Amino acid sequence: MLKRQAKQSLYQAVADEIKRHIITQGLGPGDPLPTERELCEQMGVSRSSVREAIRILEYLGVVTVKPKEGITVSTPRLKPFLDHLQYMSEIGEYSFQDLWELRRYYEQICLELACRRATEQDFGAMEEAIATMEKAITEGKSPAESDFRFHKVLARSTGNPLLASLLELFSRFFMEEFLMSSFLHLDNTTAFDTVNEYRKILEALRRKDLQRANGVLEEHLSRIKHKYLAWTTLQQVGLQYVKQEGG
Repeated sequence: MLKRQAKQSLYQAVADEIKRHIITQGLGPGDPLPTERELCEQMGVSRSSVREAIRILEYLGVVTVKPKEGITVSTPRLKPFLDHLQYMSEIGEYSFQDLWELRRYYEQICLELACRRATEQDFGAMEEAIATMEKAITEGKSPAESDFRFHKVLARSTGNPLLASLLELFSRFFMEEFLMSSFLHLDNTTAFDTVNEYRKILEALRRKDLQRANGVLEEHLSRIKHKYLAWTTLQQVGLQYVKQEGG
């Protein structure tokens, strides 16, 4: 029979029990789990509780449910965690400075590990991303996609899959908030400065010169932060003007 903690809802207890089953049985992605009916019988709970638990676990990426295939083990995803962080940021739980500090130290960790582990293939992918970014700017297009690709390759080159996954957090908070903004994309000087800084970082990584790479990163982040704050100030001033005109 199912055991649950005080104040824990039944479906949460069922979800926890399913996760324990996956761990204790050593199951991996693609392995089958008991059917809804079997889970109901094993735990002594209603089918509605099992279905609610399965829906939660499916959202979290713990299980996958497909017609005729039933319930199978999946690969957990960071998306729900990132969604929650984004929501907390939007309601003011985290300030811009909080997020900026997190990004700064994240990038430093990536540089430190990439300096030791990056391969020639990684360097080639970084070069390609930079060249694509430069081409987009020259043609008057958005460089955001290739900009993000550079960071993605850098994170992947650390050899740490968790760091690569966490990059999604910054793709939301920074790509969407200002790299995708017309303010930066219409400023070719800013965009080309970024290209040059990325090239300097790449050169430093090839030489395994972490101090130089960190120095360029610090300059890059400081410049982008200044631009972003200027942009948000303009937005706030514009909003106040609209309110005054409307009042």
